[in-house]
Amino acid sequence: MDSAGNLYGITAPRGSAHGAGTIFKINPTGTETILFTFCAGCGGGMSPYDPPAGLIIDSAGSLYGTT
Repeated sequence: MDSAGNLYGITAPRGSAHGAGTIFKINPTGTETILFTFCAGCGGGMSPYDPPAGLIIDSAGSLYGTT
């Protein structure tokens, strides 16, 4: 969670239209925003949930994770 109360997370590989997972944000009012959709074979990684490492947010608000 960031200082503004936004919650960030990842979905399992089948959690997107491309079947490779997503990174999402839920704001304090409950509105969900997809920040990134992983796409198998499209570059940019895939399967952010395997192994389930989650996300880390730094003091500047940047998100880090593994695929």
